[in-house]
Amino acid sequence: MRKLLILTFSLVVLFTACKKDVNEGPTPDTPTNMENLKVAADFNWKTTRDIQLTLTSKTNSLAEVSSLDGASYQKAFLKMDTPYTLQFSIPSFETKVIVRYMGQSATLDLGNGTLNHQFE
Repeated sequence: MRKLLILTFSLVVLFTACKKDVNEGPTPDTPTNMENLKVAADFNWKTTRDIQLTLTSKTNSLAEVSSLDGASYQKAFLKMDTPYTLQFSIPSFETKVIVRYMGQSATLDLGNGTLNHQFE
């Protein structure tokens, strides 16, 4: 009898403790379609940005451009004292890239998207 009473009490607590949230619909400020969406005229919809990077080196070797978390964007073979220009796209949220060359690495701020770097 006691087990039945405990089981009944547990079931009553279980079913009355859970309530479903009732959503009355969208709030008045929430647009319901794209025609009602208000976006600033200067909003940038692009999710990528274009970068132009010119690298120069004192010897022939391979250079790599990557993100701060290690994702490789581009690799290029640099010739001695010859500027090499790379053009590539990166996610727009990136603010810095890492350039690696013969054991050297440099972190470059992206700024306006046009960069120059010379390796020693």
